[in-house]
Amino acid sequence: MSLTRWVFSTTRHSQVGDPGSAPSPVSYTHLDVYKRQVDGHPVSVEVHASNGLPGFRVVGLPDASCRESRDRVRAAILSSGLRWPQQRVTVNLAPSGVRKAGSGLDLAVALGVLAADGQLSESALEGLAFVGELGLDGSCLLYTSRCV
Repeated sequence: MSLTRWVFSTTRHSQVGDPGSAPSPVSYTHLDVYKRQVDGHPVSVEVHASNGLPGFRVVGLPDASCRESRDRVRAAILSSGLRWPQQRVTVNLAPSGVRKAGSGLDLAVALGVLAADGQLSESALEGLAFVGELGLDGSCLLYTSRCV
């Protein structure tokens, strides 16, 4: 899958008159638009909640920021007034042979945890894709890290 992202940047310029003449400052803004191609891989987030000692584990070649989703997702769910499952939770990021990077899977993991615990209907998630980093307060942050 190839994603196209438009990046906008503005630069402020100022211009002064000829030396010896009265300064006549003119300022204008230049808008640069360029297209950046990003290659991404679709990732399926599978969440399994089972009886056993409560815990949370992410498998499927996650990098450090993906593994840290455990803490972000837990804080976001609790801050939102929802219940954290008192079960053993395993999150699989498939395909397991592809390295996953970044915090963009936080939202998908959180929704998967809620669905696995029965707090959210699984049918409400069917056919949808989620990309987003979660704040500790439960807010969805602008995702600007690497694509997975």
